[in-house]
Amino acid sequence: MDGLDSEFLNHLQQGSTLLARGELDAAHAALECAAELRPDDPQVLGLLGQTCYRQARFDEAAAAYARLVAVTPREVAPRVNLGLASLKAKAWRDAVRHLRAAVELAPGHQRAMGYLGLAHLELGEVEEARGWFARAGSELMVARCDALLAPDVPERAEPPPPNGAPPAEEAEAAPDLASAFQQARAEAPAEAPAEAPDAAAAAADADADFEVSIEDAGPELAPARAPQADCAAVARFAAERLVTVPAGEPFGLSAEAVAVHVRGEVLARADGLAAVLGEVTLTPEVKRFRGKLTDRSFGEGGRRVFRARGDGAILFRPGARTFTALELAGEGGYFHEEAVFAFEAQVLFENGRLQSRYEPALHLVHLRGEGRFLLATDGAPAGVEVTPRAPLRVAPSALVGWIGSLTPRVLPLGGEGDGEPLVIELSGEGRVLLAAGGRA
Repeated sequence: MDGLDSEFLNHLQQGSTLLARGELDAAHAALECAAELRPDDPQVLGLLGQTCYRQARFDEAAAAYARLVAVTPREVAPRVNLGLASLKAKAWRDAVRHLRAAVELAPGHQRAMGYLGLAHLELGEVEEARGWFARAGSELMVARCDALLAPDVPERAEPPPPNGAPPAEEAEAAPDLASAFQQARAEAPAEAPAEAPDAAAAAADADADFEVSIEDAGPELAPARAPQADCAAVARFAAERLVTVPAGEPFGLSAEAVAVHVRGEVLARADGLAAVLGEVTLTPEVKRFRGKLTDRSFGEGGRRVFRARGDGAILFRPGARTFTALELAGEGGYFHEEAVFAFEAQVLFENGRLQSRYEPALHLVHLRGEGRFLLATDGAPAGVEVTPRAPLRVAPSALVGWIGSLTPRVLPLGGEGDGEPLVIELSGEGRVLLAAGGRA
């Protein structure tokens, strides 16, 4: 770690801890220092956006989230937060633009749809707002819009009420847009940012990188009795070790955690699983041979592969492993089954094994198509070029995978027979990934 990294990490950790404690001004200052050292760091920008939002500095929050969107254009949460900050900053058109972009990335994101409805409502576009509230499943807001869109009630020749008070029907027949919006926001916290600062911050935090926060567990929420001191100490202890779920779509990587973000479906191993955040269901996955699913489990025991569905994230402890996120762009590759940790559901996969008379067999996964996948290896993978004139022999434990027109076969290292170490020979033309630490 060089001096710059050390200084940056100190500011980042300090800002994260102060934010968790609710010391917003100090957190802001620390995170600004971190941002000066690394202006495009996603974690800093996310925390800075949260801090500004909770300080009600919505223009600055929007600016921070806009920078985050620029460096993570395929992530949904920063765009939702940018839209929400724009909404609070009364930049209605900007809010619509950013929230529409979020919905294009995640068509089922109901919170973004609810915010879109609010932005259109503020613009006086009630029919447009109603459509988004309907898609968000907010019956209350749909009813509000229906009331706003209803034709005026004709005046009726009825006697005035006692004491000159307006008739009840008239008071409810034509609510003005502003009061309807304010009332709806108060009654529909799932779709709208609440006015109370803590609730608004919680809404922002829910979108912002799924940060795990326990700041509200402080002693001020409980009577000031002696036993509460232990709770406060525990709260401080946890706040000082706050884990921020790393950003990334769908894989977020940091030194302390690996996150698999679930937006629909993704497949991931259970190895090292620490927590499941949000509405995520997990179903054990089976192997696929020759295009057909089998009854054989994909992975064994704690290393089994699960299909995750819903909206949330799975948090893993990286341990000593090195995680590498890669993307297929219509290509295909063969990978050591143990090295494949996770992949998006649209990636086509096929299980197989390298046939040989030697044991144990080498189990492989063929990944192809479009989408991203995550490798877990002992050390960062290294690439080796293979040409027709120069076949490559590698230790089975070091093989991560290969791409190209390569033919593998298992043979003794010396080529003579049993008792010798086995190697995988790859001949043809392509590239091979090797685990630098010697174990895939």
